[in-house]
Amino acid sequence: MNMQASEQTYSDEEAKVRAMYNAHPFPNRQSILPNRSDERFYSIYEDFLHIPLSELAGKTFLDAGCGTGENTWSWRRLLDPSARVVAVDQSRASIGIARHAGGQQKPGPLFAVASLLDLALPDQSVDVVFCSGVLVAVTDPERAYRELVRVLRPGGYIILVLYHRYGRALHGMRRAVIDLLERDDLDRRARLGGKLFGRSMRELADKEQVPLEGVLYDQFGLPCESRYSVGQALAWFSSADIEYRGTWPPVEWSQFGNALRFSSVFRQHRPRLHSFLLTFFPTDGAVPRHAPTLFTRATMQALWGLDQLQLFAISGQKR
Repeated sequence: MNMQASEQTYSDEEAKVRAMYNAHPFPNRQSILPNRSDERFYSIYEDFLHIPLSELAGKTFLDAGCGTGENTWSWRRLLDPSARVVAVDQSRASIGIARHAGGQQKPGPLFAVASLLDLALPDQSVDVVFCSGVLVAVTDPERAYRELVRVLRPGGYIILVLYHRYGRALHGMRRAVIDLLERDDLDRRARLGGKLFGRSMRELADKEQVPLEGVLYDQFGLPCESRYSVGQALAWFSSADIEYRGTWPPVEWSQFGNALRFSSVFRQHRPRLHSFLLTFFPTDGAVPRHAPTLFTRATMQALWGLDQLQLFAISGQKR
């Protein structure tokens, strides 16, 4: 696939974000964490998001907003070698890191510098669109979403990873404090985040094994951040005639047994409770016949919120 060159213009805010990630590429993780292993991702994509990875041989895959390439190379390893993996990001520095993140693995992805607001790809040219943690950080999420749908072929799959409205509420309050103190100077926003919330940010950096400076800029320097519920994501899908496939963590009670079996941490630390719950929630690996109801979404997302779940993934198939 050829990436078409395009002249892109950026608003002042977009230019600031692009410059910030050029100066502070993120996540720039030095090693793969156990909870981000290829095996774990394969199970999530297949069993909960219901993406048929074995059927993607020869298809074109787009990592939209790839950052420093960690997910891109994971997809490259998971997919058949005949699949074409294309990855774009607006940060030239991040793309530079991403190109070398997979070592000497062949075939490698095709990396290019591009904005999600103006993808240099033809209409209906991609079979799978993956966009992780980027629609939450662009200045115009709806325009970016329309671009993702535009390049997706009918019958193709889309996977969005979004900040959860309720699980990320605490961090939303932290950002509100920073917004009151500084709105325009991204360097000062990051410094203030470090001074006011340094302990929690250091814990996050240690947990994720990423540079603290990158965490501060990503969490506080970013001037725009949007958070979503599953219902909002489903409304996006409906507007583009995309059929719901699944979420991770699951939002259907019918999938709760699968999630319990998948959670090795819960099984290890609460074995008796784990076994007890499994008697009430059997495994159901079928693709959902319809989108989850309002009641189901509300009850499951309440659990997400109590657990302060920061991110969730939702998938669909374009009709």
